[in-house]
Amino acid sequence: MNHSPSGLRFMATPSCSYLQYVRMVHAVIPEPQRVVHGYTPLMHFWYAYVLRSIKDRNFYIGSTNDIKRRLHEHQQGKNTSTAKRLPIDLVYFEAHRSKEDALRREQYFKTTKGKTTLRQMLRSALAEDHLS
Repeated sequence: MNHSPSGLRFMATPSCSYLQYVRMVHAVIPEPQRVVHGYTPLMHFWYAYVLRSIKDRNFYIGSTNDIKRRLHEHQQGKNTSTAKRLPIDLVYFEAHRSKEDALRREQYFKTTKGKTTLRQMLRSALAEDHLS
């Protein structure tokens, strides 16, 4: 087992370099199944997520297809809705196979009933946070 320059593991023989391996994969595997940065289209998810401001203890609810990137953007103050409410914590997220499902869940969490549901699901974590 070898490691590529990007850190991904790959199988290689003495006569097969990483570049040759990538070319073989691209020649054999159809376009939709190719691995890109460790993910295939079969592993692609959309996320509904909930952030909580440590400053004002309020929720921010959103959706994205790249939760790590989006959280980083929030933490860097690149989102106007959370920039003045930093620092923030990711308190909850759900993975969905379709964008529409993630957006529907985001919209639900923004309703009064959805916020009540969130507080009920997260009651232990919110109670611990309130004590500290």
